[in-house]
Amino acid sequence: MSWVDEFAPKQMKDIVGQQAQVKQIADFIRTFPQKRRALMVWGPTGCGKTSSVYAVARELGLELHELNASDVRNKSELEPLLNHILGQQSLFGTKKLILIDELEGISGQKDRGAVPTIAGMIPKSAFPIILVCENPEGNKVKPLKKVSTLFEFHELNHLDIKEVLKRICKEKNVKFDDKSLAQLARNSGGDLRAAITDLQVLSADGNLSEGDVLASSPRDLTESMQDALTKVFKTLSADVAKGTFNNIMENIDELFLWMEENLPAEYTKPFDISRAMSALARADEFFARIRKWQYYRYYVYCYDLLSVGVALAKDERYSHSISYKPSSRILKMWIAKQKHARAKGIASKLAKITHTSQTRAYDTTVPYLKHLTKKGMIHRLDLDDEELEWLKTH
Repeated sequence: MSWVDEFAPKQMKDIVGQQAQVKQIADFIRTFPQKRRALMVWGPTGCGKTSSVYAVARELGLELHELNASDVRNKSELEPLLNHILGQQSLFGTKKLILIDELEGISGQKDRGAVPTIAGMIPKSAFPIILVCENPEGNKVKPLKKVSTLFEFHELNHLDIKEVLKRICKEKNVKFDDKSLAQLARNSGGDLRAAITDLQVLSADGNLSEGDVLASSPRDLTESMQDALTKVFKTLSADVAKGTFNNIMENIDELFLWMEENLPAEYTKPFDISRAMSALARADEFFARIRKWQYYRYYVYCYDLLSVGVALAKDERYSHSISYKPSSRILKMWIAKQKHARAKGIASKLAKITHTSQTRAYDTTVPYLKHLTKKGMIHRLDLDDEELEWLKTH
């Protein structure tokens, strides 16, 4: 089980560093519906926005309904769901709370109508609605500000993060020292969720060493490919691996190349390599369907296979340390293309002399010339030194 889920705050008092913000959420719910407005909670990743909403709902005994804007992205999908939630009473007679998370996930042509649908539902809702985003100034989010009360969550202090990590280490019997824990907290960049995930990965053997912490690079707003691959290759937990590539600023084509290049270096057991490559191949099948039929929903399968599929392909964690590198396939393809271009150039010249097609010259005459060149039997053909050298060496 992911430690992020296992140690998620259960009550309002469990939220660290955001006490005033948690109280604001609770007050908004208690005083609803004095104003038919939503509460827009915003702030950096991992600062406790969504966790706070869950903790408040649990403590106030509310029935929480969450919609993720990244999954439900257009009017045709969103409107029926909201109508169903808003028009139906709770099964147990409790009050409802509607949470719409990751508003930044609404983007592009296919999402047209989603924001106006949400904005139109807010004044009519008999239940409080809380919107969660990182930046309320985004073009897609701006229309919702008119019908919302905004409240900011600030970046967590590394000392608060350190205290949470210390408590987890004690409960999980992880050996640690204060210096390593403090460095891990600083590396997180204020993202508590990322810090807990890093702790779980780095302490897989029950020990958090200073060397492991120093080797892990400090987090930026976007995760590096090195960090993401380390998380996938070094964990045996599906929960830790899932969503690893969500913050990677690489397109999926390059992600396939990174995986293909580094997987055989990380996994040394043939059976592990076979299972991991099968997951990679299956992900490529889904990606091909996306390209052919524009079934964009298949992206979730691609990313799950590339992360969870590869992570669970091994039976045990490999202890060796590897510096992951970009794919060399592009360079190999370029070299192969250059070789092919030279052969085609030779075939083009031979086609004129032999009065045949370039394709026929390429298929039949070039191999014959290669044999003659090695025997030193070619004395007069309009080939330059590089073309002659290519015939001798290939």
